[in-house]
Amino acid sequence: MQLKGHKLSVEDAKFKPGEKDILCSVGVDRRVLFWDLRTGFSPVSEITDAHSSDINTVDWSCIDLNLVATGSNDTKV
Repeated sequence: MQLKGHKLSVEDAKFKPGEKDILCSVGVDRRVLFWDLRTGFSPVSEITDAHSSDINTVDWSCIDLNLVATGSNDTKV
C-alpha cells in the first residue's frame, strides 16, 4: 500500500490511538494530512502551510483524540 498526498518527503506519521485506519502525517511540504485507509490511498483532509518551515513531528492528543500537535523547524508547536 502506498499513500499519495505529500509533495515532498514525509517527516512523521502517527496512527490515531485505538484506530487502525486513521492516521496523520506531516512533511517538508508544510502540510498536515489526515488519512482514513478505509476510503482509499488519498488524504481525507489537509491543512496547508501549517507552519512556515518543514514540519518534523506530529502526535495525537491524549486528552482529546480530535486534536493533534505538530512541531516544526520554525520552532513553533
